[in-house]
Amino acid sequence: MSDYTPQLEEKLAIFHENYWFSPRYKEDLWDGKTHFLKVPSLKVPTGLLFIVEEYFKEKNIEYEIVDLRELRIVGPNYLHPKYFKNAKKFLHGIILRDYQMEAIDQAVCQERGVLELATGSGKTEIAIAITKLLGLRTLFIVHTQDLLRQTHERFEKRLDLKGKIGIIGEGRFEIDSDIIIATIQSLDRRLFEKNEKGKSVLNKKTGEETKKFLNTFEVMFQDETHHSSAITWYRLGMYMHNAHYRFGLSGTPLRRDVLSNMKVMAVTGPSIYERKSMDLIEEGYLSNIKMEIIDCPTIYTGKDWQEIYDKGIVRSFDRNSSICLTAIKHFKEGKKVMILVRRIRHGEILEQMCVAAFVPAIFLKGSDSADHRVAVKELFSEKSDFILIASTIFDEGVDIPEVNVLIIGSGGKSEVKTIQRVGRGLRKKKVGGVLVFDFNDASKFLNKHSIDRIKVYQKEGFLK
Repeated sequence: MSDYTPQLEEKLAIFHENYWFSPRYKEDLWDGKTHFLKVPSLKVPTGLLFIVEEYFKEKNIEYEIVDLRELRIVGPNYLHPKYFKNAKKFLHGIILRDYQMEAIDQAVCQERGVLELATGSGKTEIAIAITKLLGLRTLFIVHTQDLLRQTHERFEKRLDLKGKIGIIGEGRFEIDSDIIIATIQSLDRRLFEKNEKGKSVLNKKTGEETKKFLNTFEVMFQDETHHSSAITWYRLGMYMHNAHYRFGLSGTPLRRDVLSNMKVMAVTGPSIYERKSMDLIEEGYLSNIKMEIIDCPTIYTGKDWQEIYDKGIVRSFDRNSSICLTAIKHFKEGKKVMILVRRIRHGEILEQMCVAAFVPAIFLKGSDSADHRVAVKELFSEKSDFILIASTIFDEGVDIPEVNVLIIGSGGKSEVKTIQRVGRGLRKKKVGGVLVFDFNDASKFLNKHSIDRIKVYQKEGFLK
C-alpha cells in the first residue's frame, strides 16, 4: 500500500474555507488542509473506510478489512427469522411504517452511516428499533436539554422500560444502564478542560475515566448529526473506538461545506438512507404545506450586516407589524400560531406588540428553565389561547405537531436552518395542513438571504 499512500492521502485531504488568509498558510507552515489519513501511522477514521475501499478497487489493489475490536454477539432479535413477520409492532404503542422498516434494515446491514430523514419521519423511533434489534450497549447523543428529556421519555415509552434508561445531563450521570441518553456538553466537560493558555486538554479528574466509559459502548447514535463537524462532536466520535455500529440522524446532514461534510462522514459514515419531506407529504405521513412570501419593501442601511439585521428585522416596525397582523388574524380564526425568531430582543418586541393588541403571546427562549419550556409546550398543545413565539431553541428536534400556522420571522440564509424551521410545522395533524409565512426583505444582505431561502423552499418542493 505504501506506493499509493501519497495519492490516497490526497484523496483524504480537504482544504479549509478561506485557508489562504491563515498566517500559518502564508508562512508555508500549513498546506491549508485537514488530513484524514495520518502519515506515517496510516490511521483513518472508520467512517471514511468507504473512500479507502473505493480507492483500492479503482487501483485494483487487493485488500482485507480486519476488525480487532471485541464485539459481543448481538441480541436475540438480530436477523431473527421471525423478525420481519412481527417487526412493525416491534415498539410499544406504535406500528412502524414501511419506510422506517427500510431504514432500520439498511442501518443494521450497513452497520454505520447517516440516516437522512426529514423532520416528522420518526428518526427517534427508528433509532429505538435499531437499539432493540441489536441488543448492545448504546449511547444516544443529543445537544439540548429539551431533546435530552424528549428522547429519554421516548426510549422509555417505546421500549416499555420505565426507569431503566440512563441519563447524562441536567446534573445526572447514570452510567450503569445498557442504554444511555446524553448531552454532548455533559460528555465534553468530563473529557476536556481549559488549561492556563485557554486550550482544551484532557480533564485531569475525569478525562481518563470518561475515555474508558465511552469505550464500553458498541452502538453510537448522534442526533442532528450535521453538528458532527463541530470540534466537540467530532472528537467525541473519534474517542468511541469500540462503537462498531455508528449512526447519524438528521434531515440535513451533508449540506454544508466539503470539509464539514467530510467530518460528519468520518464520525459515522456516508449517507445510507434518505427520506425527504415531500416524499412523506405525498405518502400522507406529514401535513400538506402551503407557503406564502410577504414582501417587505422598506430599505434599511447600516455599516454592516449586523446593523442592517437589527434595523431591518429585529426592530423594523413595518416587518414586525406584518408578522403580528398575520399571527393575530389566524389566531382569531382558532389556529395554533407559532412565530420563530433568532434574536431574544426580536421575540420580546413581538410579544409586546401582540399583548398591546390584546392578544396573549408567550415568548420561549434558551434562558427559560427546562420545566417552564415543557409546561408552555404542553399548554400550547392542549389549548389555542395564546400565540407561541420561540427563539432558536425550536430550530431542531422539538416536537410541536399541533402548529397550523408557522411564521418564520428570523431571516438568515442557512439551508440547514431553513429546512429545519419549516419542519417545525410539518408534523401530521388531526385536521388540515400547515400554512407557512416567510419574508422577502429589500435591504442589502437581507434581500440576498431572502432569495437564498426562497431557492431552498423551491428546491424542497415547499414553494412552487
